[in-house]
Amino acid sequence: MNQPVEPEVVVLCSDLFFSSSIEGTASQQAVPCRVVASVDQLSELLATGTVRRVIIDLEFPGLDVAAIVSLLPETSRPETFAFGPHVKVDQLRSARQAGINHVLPRSQFSEQLPKILVGQL
Repeated sequence: MNQPVEPEVVVLCSDLFFSSSIEGTASQQAVPCRVVASVDQLSELLATGTVRRVIIDLEFPGLDVAAIVSLLPETSRPETFAFGPHVKVDQLRSARQAGINHVLPRSQFSEQLPKILVGQL
Protein backbone atom coordinates (compact mmCIF):
# COMPACT_ATOMS: atom_id res chain seq x y z
CA MET A 1 0.00 0.00 0.00
CA ASN A 2 1.37 3.43 -0.93
CA GLN A 3 1.89 6.04 1.75
CA PRO A 4 0.44 9.49 0.98
CA VAL A 5 3.08 11.86 -0.33
CA GLU A 6 3.87 14.70 2.05
CA PRO A 7 3.41 18.05 0.35
CA GLU A 8 6.32 20.16 -0.87
CA VAL A 9 3.99 23.15 -1.16
CA VAL A 10 1.38 24.13 1.41
CA VAL A 11 -1.20 26.78 0.62
CA LEU A 12 -3.20 28.67 3.25
CA CYS A 13 -6.22 29.82 1.28
CA SER A 14 -9.98 29.92 1.76
CA ASP A 15 -10.78 31.20 -1.74
CA LEU A 16 -12.10 28.20 -3.70
CA PHE A 17 -11.24 29.74 -7.06
CA PHE A 18 -7.59 30.33 -6.18
CA SER A 19 -7.13 27.11 -4.23
CA SER A 20 -8.54 25.07 -7.13
CA SER A 21 -6.31 26.92 -9.57
CA ILE A 22 -3.23 26.31 -7.41
CA GLU A 23 -4.03 22.61 -6.95
CA GLY A 24 -4.65 22.17 -10.68
CA THR A 25 -1.39 23.87 -11.63
CA ALA A 26 0.51 21.86 -9.00
CA SER A 27 -0.92 18.66 -10.44
CA GLN A 28 0.17 19.69 -13.95
CA GLN A 29 3.65 20.42 -12.62
CA ALA A 30 3.74 17.13 -10.63
CA VAL A 31 4.40 19.05 -7.41
CA PRO A 32 2.92 17.59 -4.22
CA CYS A 33 0.68 20.35 -2.89
CA ARG A 34 -1.92 20.66 -0.17
CA VAL A 35 -4.37 23.46 0.50
CA VAL A 36 -5.15 23.95 4.18
CA ALA A 37 -7.99 25.84 5.79
CA SER A 38 -6.38 26.65 9.14
CA VAL A 39 -3.12 27.76 10.67
CA ASP A 40 -3.18 24.59 12.81
CA GLN A 41 -3.15 22.43 9.67
CA LEU A 42 -0.31 24.52 8.27
CA SER A 43 1.66 24.07 11.49
CA GLU A 44 1.17 20.28 11.41
CA LEU A 45 2.46 20.06 7.86
CA LEU A 46 5.44 22.30 8.62
CA ALA A 47 6.37 19.83 11.37
CA THR A 48 6.84 17.07 8.77
CA GLY A 49 9.97 18.79 7.44
CA THR A 50 8.98 18.19 3.81
CA VAL A 51 7.51 21.62 3.07
CA ARG A 52 9.71 23.64 0.71
CA ARG A 53 7.30 26.47 -0.11
CA VAL A 54 4.42 28.09 1.77
CA ILE A 55 1.85 30.17 -0.09
CA ILE A 56 -0.44 32.51 1.84
CA ASP A 57 -3.58 34.24 0.63
CA LEU A 58 -3.47 37.62 2.35
CA GLU A 59 -7.29 37.69 2.24
CA PHE A 60 -7.48 34.61 4.53
CA PRO A 61 -9.95 35.42 7.35
CA GLY A 62 -8.26 36.44 10.60
CA LEU A 63 -4.79 36.16 9.09
CA ASP A 64 -1.80 37.07 11.28
CA VAL A 65 1.20 36.92 8.93
CA ALA A 66 3.74 37.49 11.71
CA ALA A 67 2.34 34.51 13.64
CA ILE A 68 2.69 32.32 10.57
CA VAL A 69 6.27 33.46 10.00
CA SER A 70 7.02 32.54 13.63
CA LEU A 71 5.86 28.96 12.91
CA LEU A 72 8.51 28.47 10.24
CA PRO A 73 11.46 26.32 11.28
CA GLU A 74 14.78 28.11 11.79
CA THR A 75 16.69 25.49 9.81
CA SER A 76 15.45 24.44 6.39
CA ARG A 77 13.06 27.40 6.37
CA PRO A 78 10.55 27.06 3.53
CA GLU A 79 10.44 29.82 0.95
CA THR A 80 7.35 31.93 1.55
CA PHE A 81 4.98 33.58 -0.90
CA ALA A 82 1.95 35.76 -0.24
CA PHE A 83 -0.58 37.19 -2.65
CA GLY A 84 -3.36 39.71 -2.34
CA PRO A 85 -5.25 42.44 -4.15
CA HIS A 86 -2.98 45.04 -5.75
CA VAL A 87 -5.08 47.84 -4.30
CA LYS A 88 -4.32 46.76 -0.73
CA VAL A 89 -0.84 48.24 -0.69
CA ASP A 90 -0.60 48.32 3.14
CA GLN A 91 -1.51 44.64 3.33
CA LEU A 92 1.20 43.71 0.82
CA ARG A 93 3.77 45.92 2.59
CA SER A 94 2.91 44.41 5.99
CA ALA A 95 3.49 40.90 4.65
CA ARG A 96 6.96 41.90 3.42
CA GLN A 97 7.75 43.51 6.76
CA ALA A 98 6.61 40.37 8.60
CA GLY A 99 9.24 38.34 6.75
CA ILE A 100 7.49 36.84 3.72
CA ASN A 101 10.09 36.24 0.98
CA HIS A 102 7.91 37.08 -2.02
CA VAL A 103 4.77 39.24 -1.89
CA LEU A 104 2.81 39.55 -5.13
CA PRO A 105 -0.42 41.07 -6.34
CA ARG A 106 -2.92 38.36 -7.35
CA SER A 107 -2.39 38.93 -11.07
CA GLN A 108 1.39 38.47 -10.84
CA PHE A 109 0.96 35.51 -8.54
CA SER A 110 -1.35 33.79 -11.03
CA GLU A 111 1.04 34.52 -13.88
CA GLN A 112 4.08 33.23 -11.97
CA LEU A 113 2.37 30.25 -10.28
CA PRO A 114 4.02 27.47 -12.33
CA LYS A 115 7.47 28.90 -11.56
CA ILE A 116 6.60 29.38 -7.89
CA LEU A 117 5.46 25.78 -7.51
CA VAL A 118 8.62 24.29 -8.99
CA GLY A 119 10.94 26.66 -7.14
CA GLN A 120 12.10 28.75 -10.09
CA LEU A 121 11.05 32.15 -8.80
